[in-house]
Amino acid sequence: METLDNIRLDSSSKTAKDKLHFMKWAKQMEEKYGDMPDDEFYDTIVYRDPTRKIVPNKDVFYSPADGIILYAIQLDSLDEEVEIKGLHYKALDLLGGYPLFQGPCLAIGIFLTDYDVHTLRLPTNGRLYYEELEPIDSHNKPLIFAEENLLHGRLDRAYKEIDKYLYHNARMLNRVVRDDGYSYYIVEIADSYDKVIAPFSIKQGAEYKQGDRFSLIRSGSQADLILPGDFSLSTKVLNYVHVEAGLSEVVFQK
Repeated sequence: METLDNIRLDSSSKTAKDKLHFMKWAKQMEEKYGDMPDDEFYDTIVYRDPTRKIVPNKDVFYSPADGIILYAIQLDSLDEEVEIKGLHYKALDLLGGYPLFQGPCLAIGIFLTDYDVHTLRLPTNGRLYYEELEPIDSHNKPLIFAEENLLHGRLDRAYKEIDKYLYHNARMLNRVVRDDGYSYYIVEIADSYDKVIAPFSIKQGAEYKQGDRFSLIRSGSQADLILPGDFSLSTKVLNYVHVEAGLSEVVFQK
């Protein structure tokens, strides 16, 4: 098992320069919006959906969501139990317990804070199939405490809170099938307050272009990108950077 902390990224590259460490980004957001009244904040910040100029690039996967990369790790199999900053879980559990493929995969977890755009975009061209996953618990867990600890750098506390919602909140499993037949997955996890995961199209197998909007998730939430295969030499992300959907390149295409 190889963690991406050990994969070197050229710090002089444009990709590295374009990525903000999440603490620096969080400080900028707090200074800009911290004093805004709650109703105005949600209307203008949380529920915004800005137009973005998407530059098609068949050689990369774009980030599916705006947010902070909590982890990016190469797994040997779906059954492998991994420890990510103290949190233990299997990729199989994240996918709803379905053995959807065999072999290694790359798992990238993105935490959407209240400062982030909550419209998700497809990392590549492809046909989209989705299925709502049943939560294990009957009550969703709030993410506000995890978010507060995360934005203030209290990572150990944040991950204890994340452990409470990863399996219990409303979840959506998305499967994307590219033209070449390769399939990958995006798992959406909602917060307890709004509990909304809304696909942009109800049609199964709808075709999307790279960077197209495909879903809406509220409020502070999480999106996990699961890519079957060995991506240990083709990853562009680093842990604890802030990325944007349809704009930030995270992985080279296989």
